[in-house]
Amino acid sequence: MPKAPYVQPPSPGCPIPNSPLLIDFSVVTTRGTVVPQRRWTPADEVDVRRHVESAALQLPMFFVNRRSGVGFWLPDILQGRDHDLYHGDREASLGGRTTTTIRINWPGYGDFKRQIPAKDETYSRNPITLARFMKHIGTSVDKFFNQCMASGHLADPRWRIGMQGITQSDVKIIGAVHVSAGTWMPIIQLTGYVL
Repeated sequence: MPKAPYVQPPSPGCPIPNSPLLIDFSVVTTRGTVVPQRRWTPADEVDVRRHVESAALQLPMFFVNRRSGVGFWLPDILQGRDHDLYHGDREASLGGRTTTTIRINWPGYGDFKRQIPAKDETYSRNPITLARFMKHIGTSVDKFFNQCMASGHLADPRWRIGMQGITQSDVKIIGAVHVSAGTWMPIIQLTGYVL
């Protein structure tokens, strides 16, 4: 929006207490190229109306690191080093569903999807926490990378995944965007710049 208010956090990625929710972070607070993914939408026009246009989509979720701004390095997520996740023990607002789908549309590769539980394994089936959601996204990105490396697909060399390109250790997960009812896409950032 041309006249949307801009709120500068006191330090990179740290929310301001008692302030309105932020829907994005300035690129200045992060380092490295954000992977330009094509936003996923349902193929059928009726499904677009029902699951996107008429759906109550959630605000984007950002994984705020108390130590270093926004995002977590993928190997840290996979190894459970997420103790510095701001509000990690709070409920992830996934729209009240039992399951949700993570989709990745990495440049030059086919659409990847993975269904994850949106409720925990307890008897009361509580919504999963933000930390658990971040772990599911990290695992999804890792599985996507493994699938791409196994397929040997040759993409644009700038975005190639594998030993001669981008690996899991080059990736930081910034957050996720709710693109349709029951579907989230991760915001993936590289530790370096792609030109």
